[in-house]
Amino acid sequence: MHELFLSALKFLEYPQNIYKGMIRILMIYIIPLATVSNVPAEKILGKVGMIDTIEIVLLSIVFFMLTRMCYRLALKRYSSASS
Repeated sequence: MHELFLSALKFLEYPQNIYKGMIRILMIYIIPLATVSNVPAEKILGKVGMIDTIEIVLLSIVFFMLTRMCYRLALKRYSSASS
């Protein structure tokens, strides 16, 4: 697992624009490594517009709410192994 994580971090050293095809789709939408590492840097450099910023914020809110909903559902179904 550790080696897999370190290998994934190697992809973050380069901008997402150099990747094409399935690797780019995987890194942007499935496992958003490129988004997490590149968007802040692109925003600082002025390469991300206002519409993109709003889209990113709204997606972050949606994913946060989805995660919270899944957490609460899991918490309701939790049963302790020791009691």
